[in-house]
Amino acid sequence: ILPLTGFAAEDGKVLYTTYCSACHGADGKGPDGNINPPLAKSEWVTGSPDRAIGSVLVGLKGPIEVAGRLYNLQMPAQGAIFNDEQLAAVLTYVRSSWGNKEKAVKPEQVTKMRAALKTRTEPFTAHELKKKYPIQYRKGWPRLQNLKSYVYKGKWEMMPDFSQLEPDAIEEEPRNLVDPWQAQLEKEFAIVWEGDIITKKEGDYNAMLDATDGVALYINDTKILEVEGVGPRGSERARIRRFRMLKGKNKFRLEYFNNQGNPGLSFKMGGPTGSPWLSESRLEVVPAPPKIILTPPKEGAILYRHFISGARERAIGVGYDGGVNQAFGITHMGLDLVWQGDFIDGGRHWTNRGRGSQKPAGTDVVHLLGMPGYAILKDEKTIWPDLKAERILPEFGGYSLDEKGIPTFRYEVEGIEVTEHSSFAPSGKGRSLVRKITYNTSGDAPEGLHLALASGPKIKAVDGGFRLDDKLTVSVESDADLIAQERKVKHHQLLVPLMLKKGITTLIVTYTWN
Repeated sequence: ILPLTGFAAEDGKVLYTTYCSACHGADGKGPDGNINPPLAKSEWVTGSPDRAIGSVLVGLKGPIEVAGRLYNLQMPAQGAIFNDEQLAAVLTYVRSSWGNKEKAVKPEQVTKMRAALKTRTEPFTAHELKKKYPIQYRKGWPRLQNLKSYVYKGKWEMMPDFSQLEPDAIEEEPRNLVDPWQAQLEKEFAIVWEGDIITKKEGDYNAMLDATDGVALYINDTKILEVEGVGPRGSERARIRRFRMLKGKNKFRLEYFNNQGNPGLSFKMGGPTGSPWLSESRLEVVPAPPKIILTPPKEGAILYRHFISGARERAIGVGYDGGVNQAFGITHMGLDLVWQGDFIDGGRHWTNRGRGSQKPAGTDVVHLLGMPGYAILKDEKTIWPDLKAERILPEFGGYSLDEKGIPTFRYEVEGIEVTEHSSFAPSGKGRSLVRKITYNTSGDAPEGLHLALASGPKIKAVDGGFRLDDKLTVSVESDADLIAQERKVKHHQLLVPLMLKKGITTLIVTYTWN
């Protein structure tokens, strides 16, 4: 990158328009639909200019919250582009435009920061910048004041009665932000913050809480809301409540406990004058988990009993030696996903109580089912029930593993005992997953019983079977001449009518990657 030439130091607006407006907008608000954070009325360009100078010189990466919205990308270092006079001019323009009313930046301030950062090779994170150069809250925003923290050591599954406990440590929190890491403990502790919350005017306010594990908010000695028990942060546990708060000083108390580790807390207070985050942990950058690619044994299989992206919550992942994989849904008895190549990265769930869903590690992932695996259809126009409708509920009976770890799943559907056993098979230059389904019927099967093999993807009849999404070919064989059928009733579907007779019926479904 070559330094700029042909621009005078006083051309701050020209420099910004030429080199910054594409990402941040000519008006500082960012182009419509842009993922880049705005600079207009941004708290990050207020106060000391060192915060803005440093981020432009060496870059900024990772999550950053601006004006109540979270952004997550990287701004490259610009120190080699601007000289000290030019950077001072650009930042002076930014800090005095679009509603920003900050002092001018002097070239000497840039020179000093450039010297201080000359050995730094990594971009800043928002967490680092906020810690090194604290942001002053906008006038009128709700803010904490006179904050103290009380730390307690112990293990709880519900919020303890702190009136019966003696704190192990008491600290003043001059930054007036709540952060579980202020306890300097990784697990089995509680912390209580007490102080004042200051408001500009009386009005209706919203409080949002989310935590790992439990947290409770009190304003003026009244419990406003609580996240109860042990569990990870996430949308299912987050709580929001609207309430009335007086103008001026209000009594504040926040109780928090952590049981098993990975402490985390998000706390936001919104009202008629603004919506600041009052917790520090929201912008904390959590280190990426180590990569742990799970590999099946030779000629065998390996199981994964955690959340898999695209599969149902209780799906069981199975990776087979040979590079074929499946996610078997045990709530509806069907294959949610199949893919080839690497099985899955266990790093997310095997370290630090990792949460969320893990994507398959391989390639050519095909989503097979977005509906129950079995249904009774009265005729060819009957709509297949969705996952929320009244439907057949197969009963899962567990699974057994052979000496190489390959599972056989057992379940019952409409009184019929079923086993499923899958395996890898080479197929020319490609790979196949062979799924063997065995039905043990004590009498005739219910009339209209169908098995779903796929729904949603593009399904096209070809020689030897059906092609799905141009990635996979599905073929069906049976000792009872069961034939797969393509149909479209609301969705593309690949079904097998199960006209089962008394005794044992075997169905072989082969999934071959094209």
